[in-house]
Amino acid sequence: MNIVVEPSDYVMRNVGDMAMLRADIGRMAARWPNGRIDVLTDDPEGLIRLAPGVTPVSSRGRAVWLENEGRKRFGRIGRRLLQPLQDWLRVARPGIWLRAKRLMLRRRGDTTALVELERFHSMIAQADLVIVTGMGGITDAFPGYAAGVLNTLALAIHEKRYTAMVGQGFGPLRQPRLRALARAVLPRLDLIAVREERASVPLLLSLGVSSDRIFVTGDDALETAYALRSDRLGDHIGINLRISDYSAIGTSTLPALQTALRKIARRSGAEFVPVPISHAPGEADLASIRLLIDDVHASATEGSDGPEAVMRRVHRCRVVVTGSYHAAVFALANGVPAVGLAGSHYYEDKFKGLSTLFGDGCRTVMIDEPDLAGRLEQTIEQQFARAEELRPAILKEAEREIGLGRTAFARLADSAEARARTRAFRAERGALPHVVGAARRPLTASDSAYSRSNDATV
Repeated sequence: MNIVVEPSDYVMRNVGDMAMLRADIGRMAARWPNGRIDVLTDDPEGLIRLAPGVTPVSSRGRAVWLENEGRKRFGRIGRRLLQPLQDWLRVARPGIWLRAKRLMLRRRGDTTALVELERFHSMIAQADLVIVTGMGGITDAFPGYAAGVLNTLALAIHEKRYTAMVGQGFGPLRQPRLRALARAVLPRLDLIAVREERASVPLLLSLGVSSDRIFVTGDDALETAYALRSDRLGDHIGINLRISDYSAIGTSTLPALQTALRKIARRSGAEFVPVPISHAPGEADLASIRLLIDDVHASATEGSDGPEAVMRRVHRCRVVVTGSYHAAVFALANGVPAVGLAGSHYYEDKFKGLSTLFGDGCRTVMIDEPDLAGRLEQTIEQQFARAEELRPAILKEAEREIGLGRTAFARLADSAEARARTRAFRAERGALPHVVGAARRPLTASDSAYSRSNDATV
C-alpha cells in the first residue's frame, strides 16, 4: 500500500493535532507494516521524531498546485476574474489545471516549481489511499487551509484514489465559496469519520454527503491518552486558555476567569496544573496560561511539548478547565471531568460535541453570557465535587469511542485494499501480451468470481 497523509499540523506545534496524526499513522503502520506512508510536512525532523518510519514529503509541490497564476502580472480586475476560474478548474477539471500549470511554469522557466509540482502529482496519482488525519480544519475559521485540503482531495478523486478523512470536526461553514467547494468535494469521498455528531453530521448531510459514508468515532487521540490513563483521580485543577481570533477569547475575560478559579482553589486547596496544547506563535497556550495564573514557571511545564507528556500532566487533575479542545479530550480519556470555555461558534461546536458524547463529563461555559465568573465558579465546583461519580461513565464512553474508531478504520482499510487489488488486477491484465484483445477471450469462473467479489466490496 502506498499512502499519502494530509495532516493538520505541518510544523508540529499543536500536541492535539500531533496526537491524532500519530494515532492514525500507528493504525496504518500496524495494518500495512510494509506499506509506504508519505506525510506532507514543513518540519521533517519533527515529523520523524513523532512518527519514525514515515516518509516526510515537502509541502512545496502542494503549494505550487494551489497557487493561482497571474497574481502579479494582472491588475485587480484581472485577478478577480481569473481567480474564480482557476479555483473552479482545480476542483472540476484537475487534469486541465495540471496541463495549464505545466505550460505556465515552463513559459516562466520555473524549473524548480515544475519539478515540485510533478512530484506532488505523481505521489497522489500513485497512492492507494489519500487520507486526511484528525483536524477541525474545514471551517470558516481557517478558510485558506480548508480550501487547500479540499483541493488536494479533489485531485485524489480525479486520479481515482481511495479518499478518506478521519477524526474530523466540521464547521461552522457559512462562507458561500467555501461551502460550495465543500459541497463539490466531500460527497465524493469514500469515507468520512467524524469526532462528534452534534454539528458535523448535520453539516455533512446538508452538503450532500451520503449517510452511509459517515462514521461517528470520537477523537482519534482518545486511544493513546486512554492507554496512558491513571488508575485514580488527581487532586488539582488543570488549566488551559486559548487566546486567539478564532476562539473569540481575549484578555478582557481574564479578570472574571481569575475570580472564579481563585475562589475554587482557596476552598479546595487545589493547585493549578498548566495543560498547554498549542505552541504556535501568536496563540501559544502557555503564554495565555501565564496571564491567567501568573505563577507558571518554566519548570512547571518542562517536557510538556509532546502529546504523551501533556496527557500525563492530566493525571494530577480532578477537573480540567480549558479553552482548548484537546486538553478536554486528554482529560476525558483519563476519566477526568472537563469544563470548556467557548467564546466562538467554532469552540461551542467542539465542546458541546464532547458533551453530546460524554454527557455531564464535559460542561460548556459560554464566555459572552452574563455573570461569567459566577457561572464558571459554579460549574467547576460541581465538576470537582462529582469527579469520582462521573469517572466510570466517562471511561466507558471513551472505550466505546475507541472501539468505533477501530471499526471505522477497519472498514476504510478493507475498502482501500479491495480497490488497490482491483486496480492491480486490471493493470496486470492490461500489461500481459496474451490479454491483447481480451474482450474476445471468454472469462473463466475464477475471473468472474474475483470481479463480483471485489465490485461488491468496493
